[in-house]
Amino acid sequence: MVKKKETKQKEETFIMTPLVDNEITDKNYYDDHMYITNSTLKMFINKCPRGFQHILNNPPKPSAAMKFGTAFHMLVLEGRDVFDSNYAVEPDGIDKRTTLGKNMLLQFNESLKGREAISHKDYKLMEDMYTNLRSSKHYSLILDCKDFEKIYLWKNEVLDILCKGKLDAVS
Repeated sequence: MVKKKETKQKEETFIMTPLVDNEITDKNYYDDHMYITNSTLKMFINKCPRGFQHILNNPPKPSAAMKFGTAFHMLVLEGRDVFDSNYAVEPDGIDKRTTLGKNMLLQFNESLKGREAISHKDYKLMEDMYTNLRSSKHYSLILDCKDFEKIYLWKNEVLDILCKGKLDAVS
């Protein structure tokens, strides 16, 4: 794909070559540092080279709010089946202070099989948020999309940089 940008001073040409890399998946997208992303560029601009390298080698752990957002994002954009294959909702009303509650939680945790636990309270909030979203006049924009969480890879030939981006939705 060739994109030309004309300016009064000179004409610049940006050449991007699409790439296919089956090693970059949804699971390892954020762990990969061979390709540069918009977020990586922001980190590079805001930090000194040593600070940037430290962040790449020691990524911050996601906060509770980030985990909630990731789960809600998956529920909305990828659907209940994908959500259920990645998350499990804790049973409601477990008293984690009692022996019975601790046993129930232990059984629940043994049933996770690689999925992440979501509290019942957080899941109810996600359901309410999703209900409100579906009643929005703009919700049809999501319904019109055919592909979600689409990863694109390309090489910027001018700068000789491998790049990647992850689009929420593609129509």
